[in-house]
Amino acid sequence: MRPEIGRLMKYFYDDLEDHTSVNTRRAPVRGIESSMFFVNHNHPEANVDDGCSKRNEFEAKYVVELAQYLIKQGYKPQQITILVMYL
Repeated sequence: MRPEIGRLMKYFYDDLEDHTSVNTRRAPVRGIESSMFFVNHNHPEANVDDGCSKRNEFEAKYVVELAQYLIKQGYKPQQITILVMYL
């Protein structure tokens, strides 16, 4: 896990402890200015049939396109992890 992601997660998990790998310096992600960013959009969520869950087609398509872009940058699919946070 990259240190910037670990720092963000500490806002949600009080007792989170970093593994030594979090402090390991990592190369920048090819083709992307930052390894962590937020996407602001106005595409509404839709209800899922179970009545409790939500889904957002725009966000799903966005992360698929992001993964495809990373593959074009030379990454293998097994090297890609996309964490999506939601409320």
